[in-house]
Amino acid sequence: MAGVIVPSAIDMISKQARDIAIFIRQAVKEMTYGNDEIKDNMQGACAIASYTLWLAYNSVGIKSILANKEDHCWIELLGQWPWSESIIVDITATQFSKRGRGGCCCPDVFTIQAETNTDHYDYRQPTFRGRETLMDLEQWIEEQCPRMYAAEIADLINNLSEHHYVQ
Repeated sequence: MAGVIVPSAIDMISKQARDIAIFIRQAVKEMTYGNDEIKDNMQGACAIASYTLWLAYNSVGIKSILANKEDHCWIELLGQWPWSESIIVDITATQFSKRGRGGCCCPDVFTIQAETNTDHYDYRQPTFRGRETLMDLEQWIEEQCPRMYAAEIADLINNLSEHHYVQ
């Protein structure tokens, strides 16, 4: 990697991708409000949020795939960056924050190059990617499964243009 300057994590993705991620995170927080399986820090919402973000990205032409490992799910943006073949976008990484206990403090939209281990989660070697992740998510408990929010997710994706995310 000599001679290659790696930008800060949030600069790795386009403004459009970043804005959509912020919008989807907030929409999922509102959509899942009152679900006892989902905490304020987004713990329990990773499958719903990642699935929704994946649909949103694909609806505006941003190439991405779902990935998961054990009990966590995230998005990988596909592309050719000099430092990585894909970029992880995790809009529920805040569940791993250890605010006030000397640990990491994850931003609402966490980005990092794929196949990376961080202080808060080991993103290396996902168990599933793509279609396999979709099949695996069907096995998750109902309150954490995107299927429970299918109508709300469909409305959200259909209304992305109202929020000026479609170019």
